[in-house]
Amino acid sequence: RQKYSFHARVTGAAMTTALVVLVLACATFTGLQWGVSVQQTRNDLTTLAEVSAANAADDLDAGRPIQSKAALAALVRAPAILEGRMTDASGATLATYRKSDSALPPVVRVTVPVLGKTGKLGELSLAARQPLLTDLLPKFLALTGALLFAGLGAALFLARRLAGAVIEPVQRLSDAMVQVAASGQFKPVGHQNEDPLFRSLTNSFNHLLGKL
Repeated sequence: RQKYSFHARVTGAAMTTALVVLVLACATFTGLQWGVSVQQTRNDLTTLAEVSAANAADDLDAGRPIQSKAALAALVRAPAILEGRMTDASGATLATYRKSDSALPPVVRVTVPVLGKTGKLGELSLAARQPLLTDLLPKFLALTGALLFAGLGAALFLARRLAGAVIEPVQRLSDAMVQVAASGQFKPVGHQNEDPLFRSLTNSFNHLLGKL
C-alpha cells in the first residue's frame, strides 16, 4: 500500500474540499441560470400575450370577434408558441391554436386579460416551450470547466502553502530529534508556535529531554 507524506495528505484534503465546493458552486450556478432562463421566457411570453391581447381588444370591443382571431393567427409565425386560446368575457372559446397534435413538452404558460374600453372583454392564454437544463448544458459546462480549472489551480497553490505552515512545527520537532540523536546534546526546543497542541508537543519533548 502506497504511503503518502503528511504534507501530501494535508494538500490532498484541501484539494478535495476545494473540488467539492467548486462542483457544488458550479451546479448551483447552472441551476440558477436555468431558473433565470425560464423566467425570461415567461416575461417574453407575457409581453407577446399582452401585445396580442391589445390587438384583439378593439375588435372585441366593437363586437367583431371573428376579426379578433387574427391576433391569435399571427402567433403561428412565432416558432416558440406551442399553444394559444382566446376566450370572451363569458369564458366561451373564440379561437384556439396548437402547433402540433402530439403531446406538449414542458411548457411555460401565461394568461392575460383582454381589456377594452368597457372593461375586461376576455382572456388570452399562450404556452411556449420551457427551456430545458440540457439546452443550457453545453454553454455552462464550458464555463464550469474554466471555473474548475482556475479554482483548482488556486486551491493547489494555497493548499501547498497552508500545508507547509501546518506541518512546520512538527517538522521543527522532527529536526530537533534528529539533532539530539546526532549530537547527544539534550538542548530544549524553543516555543515558536502559539497553538496549544504544538506547544503541548514541544513541552512534552522538552520534558523528555530533561528526564534524559
